Amino acid sequence: PGYRLQVDKLDGYSFFYPERWLAVTVTGNDCFFRNPTNIDENLFVDISSPSSSFYRTVTDLGSPQDVANSILD
Repeated sequence: PGYRLQVDKLDGYSFFYPERWLAVTVTGNDCFFRNPTNIDENLFVDISSPSSSFYRTVTDLGSPQDVANSILD
C-alpha cells in the first residue's frame, strides 16, 4: 500500500515508487519520477550499454547511498 509498480518489459526491470509521485518526461533517462511536494526528491533510471560499462551487476555500483553521493558530486 502507498506504492505503485513500474515495469519495463523491454529493458527487463521493475521497481516500486511512491504512489503520489509524478512521472516526468525528460531526455536522457529511461524513466523519471518526482515527488510533487518536494522536487529535490526524485527517482530515475538510466540505462547504459553493457559494452560501455565496467559493471557486471548492479551491486558493482555500491550501496544506494554511495551511488546517490556520486551523482550529487
